[in-house]
Amino acid sequence: MAVKQFEITKNCSLNCSFCYNKEERTFWGEDFTLEDIKKNTAKGDLIFIGGGEPFLNKELLEITNYLAEEQIKNIISTSGIIYKPIHKHSELQISLPAITKKTYEEIVGVSENYLKKTLKNIEQFKKEGYRIGINLPIYEGNFSDLETISDYCNSLELHLRVRPIIPSNGLKVSEEFVKQVKKKTLNLILKNRDITFTENGDATFEMYTPNGKIKNYFSKKDSLS
Repeated sequence: MAVKQFEITKNCSLNCSFCYNKEERTFWGEDFTLEDIKKNTAKGDLIFIGGGEPFLNKELLEITNYLAEEQIKNIISTSGIIYKPIHKHSELQISLPAITKKTYEEIVGVSENYLKKTLKNIEQFKKEGYRIGINLPIYEGNFSDLETISDYCNSLELHLRVRPIIPSNGLKVSEEFVKQVKKKTLNLILKNRDITFTENGDATFEMYTPNGKIKNYFSKKDSLS
């Protein structure tokens, strides 16, 4: 089985402070097409789909239909600000960096009431029977929202994954802060919350961007759940 990451578009409506692709995306070319996906995937692969915002790729429905037909497991990372039908074979990992309006808007860099739209779309995806989980990229700037986001996920019976941000744009987290997050996450686990703490580690897998293929990208490894 090959593990592959596809960044299928450079386009995004947000300007997240911790986005690790923010500068690199400006050099990417045209969006991935269905044919690009067909050429670079095979049965048995595990595919992670990101961007930019994957839901801005005009062929996303066709891409997910193809992956379903070929029984290729795939997980789509999205901000959740766009709702449109895709094949339900795909899993959605929806980023929710904050649940208080002020903090959310400070992080995503826009004030278009996207938080309200995101929460509405999360609930719509859930209602329509999509397999979804919530991802919280965490750092000092949104740590205070952790428990409230956990409460929200618990109310909808959704899994929450907490992961320290990847160092980028001058932002990083200290080892001491990571310990603090682990402790808080463990306390929530003891309250029977469906929550996982994930650390960034080193691994080799294939990453595809509109500029080509990169090797030796970071991995994600679970440590508390």
